[in-house]
Amino acid sequence: MLSTIFRLVLLAFVGLTFAASAGAEEFRIETRVFAGDASEPASESVTLFQEDVVYDFLTGSSQVAIFRRPLGDAPGRFILLDREREIRTEITTDRIATVMGKLRDWASKQDDAYLKFAADPRFEETFNEATGELLLESPLQSYRLTTSPIEKSSAQTQLQDFLNWYTQLNALIHGGPPPFPRLAVNAALARHAAVPLEVQLTTSGDTQNLRSEHLIAWRISKQDRERIDQTVNEMSDYEQVSNAEFHKADKTAAK
Repeated sequence: MLSTIFRLVLLAFVGLTFAASAGAEEFRIETRVFAGDASEPASESVTLFQEDVVYDFLTGSSQVAIFRRPLGDAPGRFILLDREREIRTEITTDRIATVMGKLRDWASKQDDAYLKFAADPRFEETFNEATGELLLESPLQSYRLTTSPIEKSSAQTQLQDFLNWYTQLNALIHGGPPPFPRLAVNAALARHAAVPLEVQLTTSGDTQNLRSEHLIAWRISKQDRERIDQTVNEMSDYEQVSNAEFHKADKTAAK
């Protein structure tokens, strides 16, 4: 009974969130990431944008990330689901911003050249409007992007918000290098009102280079909507746990 009531409240909340955003768009992005010269992707995902909520599904994983954009004075938030253990947790964008601020400060004080660069990345930027090629180059790290003009200007903010916060969420959860160089790439894409079709990352030293491919469709399908409905129902049914408990369970399952 309580689960049913919670589901109705959650559905009402999501519906109000949608109604609060006039002009928001629905679209989808399929992403494949390749390591080095590999012909098979190291990871694949599908990201569905429905109004002010984004649903990110990683292929082969039991985990799903749901993102609600900041609206007005209210911070945004991620809801992370683990379908295998039927648990969920929440992380606000305010918390992410606080941790990333500390990470930037720490990186800026390190002796390592890359960490210092990553704390305040400076790129030489060139953009070819005719071909859509965007280059961001530096001695330590460079990006080469194939882009396309964004078809719907109202989707620009939706896409940029998600890319920025999801980039920082990954750094918070999985560690690795600071996310600020990628945030600089996101800002360049926004300046040129472009979406990435392919991104090639080259880093000096022994770090493995990466390439990602992005297939964007400016609509979502019936199957996509059914997938979203299923995910909303799961949010209401799963037990909410702390961030620490959620990731502790995740690490235990990975062993």
